[in-house]
Amino acid sequence: MRTTDEPTNDERLGEPRGEQPGTAHPTRPYGTGVGEDRAPQPSSGLLRSLLLLAGVAYLLSWVAGLVVFASSTQVRSTGGQVLSAYAGHTGAVVVQFVLTEGVAGLLFGVVLWRLGWVTGGRLGRVIGVTALTAAAISIAQCGIGIVLATSVLSRQDVDAASTAYDLLTRLDGVKMLLLAMTAGATALAIGRSRAALPSLLRVVTAATAIALTLSGVGYLALVDALRHGRLRFAAAAHHLRHRVSGLPEVGEVP
Repeated sequence: MRTTDEPTNDERLGEPRGEQPGTAHPTRPYGTGVGEDRAPQPSSGLLRSLLLLAGVAYLLSWVAGLVVFASSTQVRSTGGQVLSAYAGHTGAVVVQFVLTEGVAGLLFGVVLWRLGWVTGGRLGRVIGVTALTAAAISIAQCGIGIVLATSVLSRQDVDAASTAYDLLTRLDGVKMLLLAMTAGATALAIGRSRAALPSLLRVVTAATAIALTLSGVGYLALVDALRHGRLRFAAAAHHLRHRVSGLPEVGEVP
């Protein structure tokens, strides 16, 4: 004997009375606990907007950094030449390093990491890892540049200036090669994508990878010709990219 309020065996097992085990509940899929139709994520549009703003802010930080102080030093500049170029411009040089290496490095790291996350798979991991590593190097360069423009410059330490500037140059080379890998992986991902993308976009991305490779080799080998060759090649790629996208050109970033 049992009272009418005592649960049945089916109810003890989690099945409503009168339903056979395994029968889907009318308000929820059996065994999942979530609805079939998921509500759209309200943050996705906001995330895209933030990433767009980050891309624009990256460009503006570069342009602002170059406007604040335009250095004319070469990759083989001596410590004395560096100190001479920075003399009397401590504040401007610090702001330039913060904008072009610190802020810009953080912003392109975020944008490219998101690109890798969206791409997914092995190519997505390559894009994400190389972009974040390049961003970390850029932020480290910001710190080295600030020390060079303040402590080293105030002491007029030629040897320290030479060492710091050489390290900045070599790190630029490593960063450019990492970004070349990022651009190359992106070009491959575009080629494999089923999305309707402009046919020249892959070509432009591959050209950017070549330009960045030339730049990286130039910085690592301390060859100004390769560095300046990359700048001209990048300017041509920049112009072509805007022709393909139909967007107006707003300035060139070296």
